[in-house]
Amino acid sequence: RSRAGRREVGFPARVWDVALAFAGPNWSWAHDEGGSAGGVATLVPVEGEVALGTVVYLTAAQLQKLDRFEGVPTHYQRKELTAEVLEGDEWEKKRVIAYVKVDASQFLPPSEAYRCAVL
Repeated sequence: RSRAGRREVGFPARVWDVALAFAGPNWSWAHDEGGSAGGVATLVPVEGEVALGTVVYLTAAQLQKLDRFEGVPTHYQRKELTAEVLEGDEWEKKRVIAYVKVDASQFLPPSEAYRCAVL
């Protein structure tokens, strides 16, 4: 949220048939003892699973700014998904954009610093 210039809290969301995974290697978040590369967040298709997250409404300009932070199209790509978003006391189906890692062939645990930043 803050990378895109938004500070407010988003809305809880869930996406079915995908799972949160950590893929790498990623050296920019290698802050653990020993400095080894870790994984960074992505979504992978897994039938029957549900990924939980947060939806924040962004303008086109804010999405472009976030694209630069996320390394689109080299490291991440935008992927449009259907999510259930909790607004008030109702789950509503909405089309959302998620950033999915381009190369998710190697799965690695995330560094402690990365976990603190994103979870």
